[in-house]
Formats: sequence, C-alpha cells, structure tokens
Amino acid sequence: MTFYQPIAQFADGSIAEVTFEHGNRIFTTNTNSADVVTRSINEAVAIYGPPPISRVHQPVGLHIQRSLPYGAIALLQLFVGKHCLLYQLMHRDAWPPRNLYTFFKDERFCFTGASAEEVVPALQREFGFKVRVALDLGHVASRRLGREDLRWAGLEQLAMEMMRIEMMRPDEFPQSAWGQRALPLQLVAFACANSFISYELSRIVFNHGLLPFLYRGS
Repeated sequence: MTFYQPIAQFADGSIAEVTFEHGNRIFTTNTNSADVVTRSINEAVAIYGPPPISRVHQPVGLHIQRSLPYGAIALLQLFVGKHCLLYQLMHRDAWPPRNLYTFFKDERFCFTGASAEEVVPALQREFGFKVRVALDLGHVASRRLGREDLRWAGLEQLAMEMMRIEMMRPDEFPQSAWGQRALPLQLVAFACANSFISYELSRIVFNHGLLPFLYRGS
C-alpha cells in the first residue's frame, strides 16, 4: 500500500511525501517548471554530490514514461537519497534548465535504470541530454544471476528477481495518461516507486562492486 501526503501545491507543480508499505518515505517534487527543476538539481548536487576528487559514484535512479500515441518522453523521473524529481517534459514551461544538462554530464553521478542502454540515447535524441555515466540494471542482473533473459528485463521483473518486491502497476490508467498535465495521484506514486526501485537496485549493485558494467558516454 502507498500513502500520498501533499505538502505544498503551487502553480507549476507540487511537493508531496510518498510513503510505501515498507516504511520508506520519499519527498517527491512533481513539476513542469524549469525554475523548480533548477532548484531541485542544485539541492541534489549540494547534498549528495561526492567531493570533486572522489572516485566514488553517487547512484541516481533514472526512469522515463512515454505517452501515446507518438511515444514521446512525457515524464523524466530522477531519484537520489530520499528525494524524487518528476519533470513533466511534455508540458515543460521552457527548455530544460542548463544545470540539468550539467547534472547528466557530471561524472560523480551514475544514472541507473532498467533498459538504460535504450533510455540514455533516447534522452539525447529528444532533448540533447548527454549522460556521462550510466548503468543498465538488466545487464547487471543478467550477469549476476546468470540469466540471459534478464538482460532486457523491465523494472518490475528486476524488482521481483533482485529484491523480491512486487510492483503494482495502476492498470486502470492507459499509457496515454502519462501525457496529462495534472497527473493522477496514483501515477505520481507509481512514478516515484519506479525511480526509487531503480535507485535501490543500484545500491545493491554498488554494494557488490559490480561496476565494470558502467556505460560512459561522450
């Protein structure tokens, strides 16, 4: 069960606390505003960024949602620490802020997600984001568990195989619902869960030292 507690509502987004049944409490910012994204990224870098001389990578959960009928990226989901940022790219009020581009290129952060090998080029193709360091969780799971079928597994399957967590997809909403400007609370909570699981899976990977699978972009 997931609990959604609004904290603040403003013209270009909202902040809420999402609590999962295992007790994880996530502060979630849902916005289409470049200014709000700028502040969120600045805070993430200030709080979670390793020292410049450090060789440690701070994992960042990465996930996207596409909207039908054209399949464009509608929602960018980022998770680090206890904070989740949901950036509604389809309804953005301006071009994405410069510090988001810098964040993606910062080698201190490793962006991890299911099918990251497909997501990373899509972000560059549609918005010009160049992700410098990324980790495809499916590739890691495949090697770690010796199962080739997991190489292209989705996040829900990876969560079950590696964490024994069943993710409950809100089936009552069609894929086109991700293109709505006012996302239903169930979708906000599910999007938060997606990026949270991506982050938690990456922590498992990092704790086991499985970093030869890092993808380094240009």
